[in-house]
Amino acid sequence: MTGASGPLDGARRRLARVTAWLALLSPLSAAPDAHAQWIALDRGDHLTKGTLQTGVALGGSEIGDGVVTSGELYLQSAWKGYGGYLGVSWASLDGATGAAADAFAGAGVGNVELGAIWDTPFPLANITLRLGTAIPTVFSEARQNTLTFGSWSRGPDPVAGQQAQVPLRVTGSFRMPAGILHARGDVGFDLLFPIGEDKEAADFETRLRFGAGIGLLWKGFGGTIEYAVSASVVESKVDFEDKTLRHVLAFGLRYAAGPIDCVLGGTLPVNDDWNIGTITLTIGSRWRLDDPNGDVAPVPTKDLH
Repeated sequence: MTGASGPLDGARRRLARVTAWLALLSPLSAAPDAHAQWIALDRGDHLTKGTLQTGVALGGSEIGDGVVTSGELYLQSAWKGYGGYLGVSWASLDGATGAAADAFAGAGVGNVELGAIWDTPFPLANITLRLGTAIPTVFSEARQNTLTFGSWSRGPDPVAGQQAQVPLRVTGSFRMPAGILHARGDVGFDLLFPIGEDKEAADFETRLRFGAGIGLLWKGFGGTIEYAVSASVVESKVDFEDKTLRHVLAFGLRYAAGPIDCVLGGTLPVNDDWNIGTITLTIGSRWRLDDPNGDVAPVPTKDLH
């Protein structure tokens, strides 16, 4: 009996040592509900929050001398691990000339995204699952082009400007706080169903999404470095042509005063086909409505010594 439990006891002791080392950083961390404010990664978590983001996109050869300005309102409600979210974005192109003026719409409101969130704590990490869709509002290629540039600040996530398609969105994420350090990883996919007059001729599309990032939080100040990528799958093959492979390197600088966040973010043009850089400013507020005792479930201490 004792021999059989030996390996399990050893694993528990090793886990307890790792937790103890991570706990040494906890006096430097912010409040128990502190979290990194991600720029390009998924935003689903255990908090109730609202954010308003404005930004500009520059550098794309398709828009010539033009500048795309954008905005987004994101609302999320969560209670004891269950919640929902709503996102509405808009974008406009100013100063475009020549072909860009014809290929892009002057302004437009993007598809309205909404869905449900489930979040649960595990030792050392939280797991978040998100299931969502979008109400289509984009039915012209010109508006799609404008909103694609406008949504670039969200990384490889073009759902706001997807033309004549209804997505089914599934995302799994982990969040790992360790004192002043926070890490996040995302894996997800979108099933895009064509609608409208040309739906018979349109291809059913699947979009794969991956992302990872690390953040630092210290006494209200913080920052993140993130990488995100998405690829379109048509007829069971990843399409590396036609600019469907999108990836970005993002960064964010944050200051939090109580429940209020202010984040300056941006993405770097690391994609040869999409030579776009963005700068964004996000102001938001967040609350932990259910349990103020932190993110990660405690590690059982029975028989650890």
